[in-house]
Amino acid sequence: MRTAWAAGLLVLTSPLGGQVVPPPIPVIADVAASVRSAGLGGAATGLPGYAAVVFDNPSAIGPIRVLSVEGAYAQGRDDLWYATAAAVARTGPVNIGGGYRYLR
Repeated sequence: MRTAWAAGLLVLTSPLGGQVVPPPIPVIADVAASVRSAGLGGAATGLPGYAAVVFDNPSAIGPIRVLSVEGAYAQGRDDLWYATAAAVARTGPVNIGGGYRYLR
């Protein structure tokens, strides 16, 4: 009797006992920030001087002298799409930049 009760308790409290595991959520950090970094297999940390580097290595916006604007769009299977936009501008002695990434 005690063994059956303990076995029943283990089944009810185990993570596999009637719980539904949700599907994994895609991680946007695993997607390359630009076409240039995607072509290099995601190696964008050593590529200074273009706008999309604000996602991977913000300190690499230093070589930009006036303005850099970049955007990309990709559509995958199962109605998934990915869009990215970034801009960096020189304002006196410093550069200011920002970007937007969206995965749906």
